[in-house]
Amino acid sequence: MTVMHHPSNINTRDTVRMDLATAKTRFSAGVFDENWAETRRLKIRGSVNKALKVYNAMGIADAEELILCDPDEPKRIYAEIKRTGRIPRGCGFKNLTSVKVWASNLSSFFDVASGRRAAINVLRSIDDDWAALIDHVVGRSEGPVLLNTYERQPLNILARECRLRGMSLRELTSLQIEGFARDLLPNIKDAVRRGTKRLDKLRDDDRVPNCLLPIKPIGPLRHLTAPHQRSTPPLHPELEAHLQDYLDRRRRGEQTLEYGTENRSIETDGIGEDRAENIATAVRWYWHGTVELGLAAPDRPLDREAFTRPEVLADVVEVCAEGGLGPICQPDVRRAYAQSAIQFLSDLCPNYSGKCVPSLFDARSLRRRVEEESVNAAFKRETCLRFIDDENFQRRFFSMPKVFFDEARPLIERFDVLKNSDEPGLNKTQHRALDLAIMAVHTVISTRYPLRLATRQKLLTGGSKPHVIFSERARGQNELSILVPGHIVKNGYFAEGVPLLKTRTIDPRAVMDWYLRKAHPLILKHKPSHAKYRQPNALFCGLHVETLRRIWRNYTSEIGLNVTPHMCRHIVASHLYANGVPVCQIAELLGDKENTVRNAYLFVDRARRLRDVMEAQAEIYRRLGV
Repeated sequence: MTVMHHPSNINTRDTVRMDLATAKTRFSAGVFDENWAETRRLKIRGSVNKALKVYNAMGIADAEELILCDPDEPKRIYAEIKRTGRIPRGCGFKNLTSVKVWASNLSSFFDVASGRRAAINVLRSIDDDWAALIDHVVGRSEGPVLLNTYERQPLNILARECRLRGMSLRELTSLQIEGFARDLLPNIKDAVRRGTKRLDKLRDDDRVPNCLLPIKPIGPLRHLTAPHQRSTPPLHPELEAHLQDYLDRRRRGEQTLEYGTENRSIETDGIGEDRAENIATAVRWYWHGTVELGLAAPDRPLDREAFTRPEVLADVVEVCAEGGLGPICQPDVRRAYAQSAIQFLSDLCPNYSGKCVPSLFDARSLRRRVEEESVNAAFKRETCLRFIDDENFQRRFFSMPKVFFDEARPLIERFDVLKNSDEPGLNKTQHRALDLAIMAVHTVISTRYPLRLATRQKLLTGGSKPHVIFSERARGQNELSILVPGHIVKNGYFAEGVPLLKTRTIDPRAVMDWYLRKAHPLILKHKPSHAKYRQPNALFCGLHVETLRRIWRNYTSEIGLNVTPHMCRHIVASHLYANGVPVCQIAELLGDKENTVRNAYLFVDRARRLRDVMEAQAEIYRRLGV
């Protein structure tokens, strides 16, 4: 088989270097108009005009001539703003969503202006070694289909990134991939890694000729970390062993009781996996700081005395605050790291906690930020108050189950005829049908009983102890009840038989019954990425919580409700609070303490008091005739 290599002049990412000033001039002249519809073009023009303000506010560039048309840079800016929670001032951003829209529009403009979109379109028509491999695995070369759409997606992304840089498939090496992958966006970087694994896996398939694969296996890639990302050095083997032993004891809740000269060990309620992971992250953070300070190294014997000196923690905090450990984290995060590190070091050295100085946590780099409202808190407050005052918003929110159920039901009924090709896997319409069915159940629970997403993901519909209970096992008739055991809830609060009651247009029992009979078997068969992830007794068939979050985000934004799964808890709770429902009942619904609920929704009381005082003031003015 003869394999043709594509021309080297397609390497546009390295050759096209257009600045924003030049690109705006060409944009004004109408050079790029054919790439977008008129309404989309107007939105992109607004984002392009705002680019200099944002780049200047972020300290990246103060002139349009210094801004290169890199399609990935706006996405990096958005990721940094989202991580820090600090929206640039003076740029006209209302919230984090508006930053995301700006980044998407500007990235699309840079994609065209830099020539990358044109290069990708050209590459699709070139007969090179990448095209030969892809044609072979999709069955275009008169052979069987080896990879379905989902399986070949990372391979397509790897091919695109390599072709843009003029890298031949036959001569591809791990060093070449590591050279460019460090600067990619995290999702693209992960896809490239999976694509290399898929490429090496094809070597074990006798149906793929060796002439279509790299001369040598790619092998595992090293840690792909960009200079602006945090890279933690590997832990010392001795420290790693002690950390694992410490976490095992914390998971078991092991404690030692002293009876004079006799000691006894008991086990109590230990920590969960999330807390164990946070502790491990904090220990790695402290270890990273000691390595940067030159006090430790993975390839040197561990000096416990130097490692556990209390003043070292203050030095590590200072190094982190100055950016010596990578991207600067928030003071609250750094404070939590320091507290977890003290607990671990006290286990490593019993006298450590007594030597620590509590006033260390008065440092500005560890102080809790109470002087200003965070972006997330402001967004929660604004959304909840708008929901309380807007009945149209309330109707749209509480009618979400009906919207998704009415669209999903006919699609699921015609599921097999939605596909009109022989290509393996599901098409877009079939995926949409399953996603809508998931959203119908998602929303029928969350709009009535606002469980956390992680808890909903663990609900069971079968087995010896199901959590979804129909009327034959419930107290009422024609009801659907949810049983929430404490071990699937974040803080251990359990709920016994919470009924989801029927309203005028929505019957939760009917939605759940249809879902389990019609949609659940299809989701179990097609949605989990691998057989080992399928859970027949799970409500959502074992889908990962991030998959459920992505489905929620895509379909709520489609109907104009940009509400996260967790925001449902705040919306429902604040609405009940504003309507006079006692705090103790709301706390029981959320599975939280009364003080937590009362403090979380103080803004409702404040808004009500301000409105009352303004009405009283207006009444005085009316009485005075002014």
